[in-house]
Amino acid sequence: MLQQKFNPDQKPIVSPLDGKILAIRELSDIESEAARAIDFKAIADQVDGFVRKNLLRPGKLDLNQSDIQFLNQYLTDLLSPISDQVMASILRAGMIGILIADQSQSLKPRRYIDTSTLPAKTGSFFQQHQIDPVTLRAMKDIELQGTVHISRAVEQTKERVVDSLLESMAKGHGPSETVENIRQAITDPEEINRNWRRVAAFEITHSMTNAYLAASPNHSLHLGRSMPDACDHCKHMIDGTLVIKTDHIIPDYQFLKEDTPEYAERSFLWDRVIWPGKTNIGRSSSPKTRDGRTRAHHEQWTPVIPAHPHCRCVWIMINPALVYVKAGQILTKEQNPAEWQKWFDEEATPLLNLIARFKTLRAV
Repeated sequence: MLQQKFNPDQKPIVSPLDGKILAIRELSDIESEAARAIDFKAIADQVDGFVRKNLLRPGKLDLNQSDIQFLNQYLTDLLSPISDQVMASILRAGMIGILIADQSQSLKPRRYIDTSTLPAKTGSFFQQHQIDPVTLRAMKDIELQGTVHISRAVEQTKERVVDSLLESMAKGHGPSETVENIRQAITDPEEINRNWRRVAAFEITHSMTNAYLAASPNHSLHLGRSMPDACDHCKHMIDGTLVIKTDHIIPDYQFLKEDTPEYAERSFLWDRVIWPGKTNIGRSSSPKTRDGRTRAHHEQWTPVIPAHPHCRCVWIMINPALVYVKAGQILTKEQNPAEWQKWFDEEATPLLNLIARFKTLRAV
């Protein structure tokens, strides 16, 4: 499982046509799991009780350094199990991605993956499944990135709570005003609450997508699919776009001269190739800067999922020997052999021909 490589000369298998619907459902299940852990009303209640009991003294609010240290330690302990649960959801999303890639290489219909049956850590999952080195590396990267972003959210939460206390002290708030100020900081959808939910939403989608790509055969073809209410960028750049996956990174080209063949080559490949961990960080969705300058290719977004924190696009593996794409729909070769042949020659073959070009960029 998960170690076979794509060979266009062998008979490939068909990716199920309902894969997009099931992937969205599974993604929603994982996000709901994480959302239950991020209950900021319950967090606010607990912080409220702690502050009233330990920090609010009779008369004017007067905090010292030991009070802040005490509060910081309390918040660290309070947020630790929440962080663990969010990380478990991120890792489960990666496990789902691996299982989706495995199912997509089978002739059997795609099956719904019950997220509640997946472990919270990768160890037992790896023991049950044969994981290739590319997928293993991707899962380690997913865990590392999730840890960094969750840790950042924890620190932002602690900072915001402490800031609200200091603000109340500076304004001469009484006990009721102080705890209300803290509650608003914690539950305000535009502050801490939003930060945690953005981290969870993006990291879960990132985990599922990149584990799926890592576990997909090298040089396999994938079709981008978007939701009907997708943003204009996703509809234009992802939905209906056919790309080829490689196991390794195609090097960035921001430091190459824009008028060189090497720059043109990289630009061409970044528009047509995906790989585990591909990102648009440092790039913009806008083709022009605020002063009207047209951005260079390396400054603009290329096909990447997730494109943004609320992205619900998916890559669906297709096999060009058995299916083809027409108007964004996946059709079988038997439905119209002539249409399939035309699509294979004009759309699939140019992508498969890129395999030889990867070698010059060490992306093999």
